[in-house]
Amino acid sequence: MTPLVSAIIPTYNRADVIGRAIESVRAQSYGAVEIIVVDDGSSDNTVAKLASFGPAIRVIRQENAGPAAARNAGVRISRGDIVTFLDSDDVWLPSKIERQVVIMNAAGPSVCCCISNMALQFKSGRSGTSFDAAEITPQSAEGVWLNPAEVLITRFLMFNQGVAIRRKAFHDCGGFNESLKVLEDYDLALRLSIRGAWTFVRDPLVEWKQSGDSLSHVLRDSVMFREAWQTVLEAMTASIPATPKYSKLRRSAARANTAAVLELKARRLSASAHQPRALMGNAFLHAQRAWMKAFRHSPWYPRMQTISVNEYTGACRSVGAVALSRTPHHATRAQETPSGTMS
Repeated sequence: MTPLVSAIIPTYNRADVIGRAIESVRAQSYGAVEIIVVDDGSSDNTVAKLASFGPAIRVIRQENAGPAAARNAGVRISRGDIVTFLDSDDVWLPSKIERQVVIMNAAGPSVCCCISNMALQFKSGRSGTSFDAAEITPQSAEGVWLNPAEVLITRFLMFNQGVAIRRKAFHDCGGFNESLKVLEDYDLALRLSIRGAWTFVRDPLVEWKQSGDSLSHVLRDSVMFREAWQTVLEAMTASIPATPKYSKLRRSAARANTAAVLELKARRLSASAHQPRALMGNAFLHAQRAWMKAFRHSPWYPRMQTISVNEYTGACRSVGAVALSRTPHHATRAQETPSGTMS
């Protein structure tokens, strides 16, 4: 089976780097890939740069509406059974799509997506990987991740550039939330995680470099960013089915949402010009950071639970995919090294 993969690249005023991103998709070892570039109202030389690729890419242009709207627009005109996304200042390694398609095919249609690790390079000179930053370190090179929802409720995992999503799952989840200016990727990841197990590839298959307009990193401690964080968690909490099977997940989501509400209030206080209010807010934030540090080292902190694809497909045949995705005793708990969460 060789499903068509749609690679969607939103871009805005990045004529100097968009070519490198496109070439990284064209260099994929997997042949059945269509490239769709969505020009989100660029005013630089992007139009001419894209024209130089001729029929190798499909280009649509729209008035500036943000990356979430651009990605949704790309999906709407795409034809692939699997949709993928690449920001115009990042690149894929040549085996990225092939490795994801192979493991998704092997795991079967009950797995809605595949997430790969990413190599991160920050403007400060610091480097790392997206899996390490999210404190998910699987012991196997690839496999099936059984509890993505339980893990992602408690921390952020870089998502867009590293994910491959079945088209039906993307549409069933409603695509990207275009009202969000930041964290639209985290929002989609949470909604997909409720659907059950994912596949994963531990090797970094994406090269990400922090740019000047990487809002999620520039604004991560701002009130605006935390407002989006709380909005996303609140929506996720409301979307979890109210059935006994999901009761533990609903409680975890509710706790995370309550913590986000309190932190948002504290950040608003800390930004106050009234010194006593600012001191109160800062004191709460300091206490919360200490609590999160303790939580990350506690047995209640969700760890990534994984099994091999063969174990997963065998269990699916005997007990059903949905039951398996909620059964921790099948999993291997990865040993993790604390790193930088979004707390």
